[in-house]
This record gives sequence, structure tokens and C-alpha cells, in this order.
Amino acid sequence: MKLLKNASAGTDNREDLRVTVSPAESDIQITIRSSVGALFGAHIEAAAREILSDYQISACNMEIDDRSALDYVVRARVETAIRRALEV
Repeated sequence: MKLLKNASAGTDNREDLRVTVSPAESDIQITIRSSVGALFGAHIEAAAREILSDYQISACNMEIDDRSALDYVVRARVETAIRRALEV
């Protein structure tokens, strides 16, 4: 699938995160800003890539601004941003 527009989900509140996705021509580019990135950055990226794979998205730009969100919050925000960008 291909993203149709820019979209975001989440807040800048503590224990949450903001995910912004936008269409791209090729490849998946993920940028993560997190105070706990050294510990959990790889896990956050893996979760995001798994959801992108579930939606069969092979090209997008994604920015994740993490405020120590739990795994289920990361997954929910990524999926919501993707669904909004797909206009599902």
C-alpha cells in the first residue's frame, strides 16, 4: 500500500509519543527521538517496522518523538498514524 497524505497520532505528554508519517518515493526512513532511545530505540523501530509490514507499506518517512511510552502505546500510535495516512 502507499500512503496518501501526511498524518500523525499521539501527544507530547509524558508516557506517550507522537508519530508522524508522510509518503515517500522509496524505502522506509524512521527517525526516533527519545530520552530512552539508547535502551529502547531498537525495540521502538522494530515495532514500527512490523506494523508497516502488516500494512504492506514499503515506502514512507516516519518520525517518532517518544516520551517513555509503553510498547502497546507505541504500536497503537504507529497504527493510527498509518491508518490516517491511508484514509482508512
